[in-house]
Amino acid sequence: MARTTAVSFDADGIRITTGHRSRSAFTVERTLLLPADELDAFLSQDRAHEYLVAVNPEDAQFETITIPPVEAKLEATLIKTETARLHPELTPFSCGWQVIGDIPQEGRIVRKVACCLVPYHSLEPLLEPFVRHGKLIRQVIAAPVALASLVKATEPLDEPLLCAHDSGSSKLLFLLEDGAVTFSRSISSNERGWDVFDRQNVSMTMDYCFQALRVRPGRVLVLNPFTPLDENAPPPHLEHLALPAKLQVGLPPIVMQEYQVPFLLAGWPMPATANLLPESYQSAQLQQTVLQRSSQLFMLASIVLLLLICLQLFSLNNLTAAIAGLRNQEAQLAAIHQAHRQALAQRDQIQPLIEAVTSSLAAPDIPATLVALNGLKVPQVTLHSLTAKRTKDAVNLHLSGQVAASGFAASQER
Repeated sequence: MARTTAVSFDADGIRITTGHRSRSAFTVERTLLLPADELDAFLSQDRAHEYLVAVNPEDAQFETITIPPVEAKLEATLIKTETARLHPELTPFSCGWQVIGDIPQEGRIVRKVACCLVPYHSLEPLLEPFVRHGKLIRQVIAAPVALASLVKATEPLDEPLLCAHDSGSSKLLFLLEDGAVTFSRSISSNERGWDVFDRQNVSMTMDYCFQALRVRPGRVLVLNPFTPLDENAPPPHLEHLALPAKLQVGLPPIVMQEYQVPFLLAGWPMPATANLLPESYQSAQLQQTVLQRSSQLFMLASIVLLLLICLQLFSLNNLTAAIAGLRNQEAQLAAIHQAHRQALAQRDQIQPLIEAVTSSLAAPDIPATLVALNGLKVPQVTLHSLTAKRTKDAVNLHLSGQVAASGFAASQER
């Protein structure tokens, strides 16, 4: 499960929701309501590294533009160019958008796009505490866009809807067409709930949508009614939007309604095109990410090199030990060689005597051979003749006689 922290900048304070998001549900871990001046203290103590931020600045503008049908990779350039042309006074500004669809217009097909425009000077004060404390902001989403995800998940989108969110001291009203926010406004309010003054503002907003935008909302949906809606109240009729099961996490309904914006921001993945982060921040964020990845790769390469150096040192120690052993063997070989030379010298001294004795013993001698045979006495063996012949280095004897024995075996034994 991914741990997610969402921060919503509301009129009466900063609401923070932390939880774990899975494919089927969002589990809340912590909710906080902070005054604006306590955000620095919170960020200095919080251990999260990434944040989702919801904003609703007063000068945010929602409108619908048309561009030629192009590939998705070219949409961003065309949308920013067209919005900059329509609102030169807003430069520089952030632009989040949602493609509604392709429609025929004046005999040609155009692409209808709902845009949210927020000047940089409205976003920078909100982002500055996160930058100062080294916290990464993954997305900045307009609060109406985050609330629209709740409506799209629970209601059919076959007609325009006017959605209302109760923030206590103010009420947020926005027009939803084909799942996209095309108009938004915040109105002051006395307290939570929908009194006569609030209902008049809703009626005026519906009239404005019809007169200026040529859109008549079919229904008015209250996203977070803190009290039951009065069915007998004067028009317009307000309907209650049920909370989907994905956000029913076992908390009291009043908590779910109060923290609805950060709940939706943390519990639902928001489209990348709705991101309002300034381009300079995204560029710095990309550079920081590249730097972090490069540092990690450098550390990994350093560890690998360190291991290789350790292996080389181990091999060097083994080679040093082998060289020391060879040097010891060399010293022993020198001593052996010296002893061998001394033995050769001693042999050379007695070599003449050895050769003389060998020469004298090596000559064949017939008389000595006869003397040796004279001492040989074998019972029952009688020699009749003996022939001795001397060759170069030996004496050949040929004996003939008689063996007195019964049988061949006894004769062999004799």
